[in-house]
Amino acid sequence: MMLFFANFITNASAEWSKNRYDSEISKAGIYSFFAAMRNNQMDYKVFYESEDDKVAFEIIREKLKVPNTVFSSDELSIERTISNDSIQEQKPNVVLVLMESMSASFMEEFGNTEKITPNLDTLAQESIFFSNLFATGTRTV
Repeated sequence: MMLFFANFITNASAEWSKNRYDSEISKAGIYSFFAAMRNNQMDYKVFYESEDDKVAFEIIREKLKVPNTVFSSDELSIERTISNDSIQEQKPNVVLVLMESMSASFMEEFGNTEKITPNLDTLAQESIFFSNLFATGTRTV
């Protein structure tokens, strides 16, 4: 059975519906595992809503702009030069917390009142907290 799945299953075999979500939800875990292993690719723009690249770079450039900033001439780049004449250098502490298969519903930030994740809740309140992220891989069951 494993050899059958590994050699003959492709993502196209399960695309039975014009609705992308129907097709994805109906795939069994083992099916998705072998299809992902065999195909090893996913069209990001098909699965996730995205902004036009030019608009996205305009937004990012605006957010990165500080006094004395000069961006490169390429509008699809965030490469920039910042002269540091009047700005005091900052050296912030950076902590990146990354977990596999942890539901956001465990955190107070997303409505949980059981105090399951007190340290993460404190970090969320006292730091820059990204609450709208998407996984770049296939779904985990």
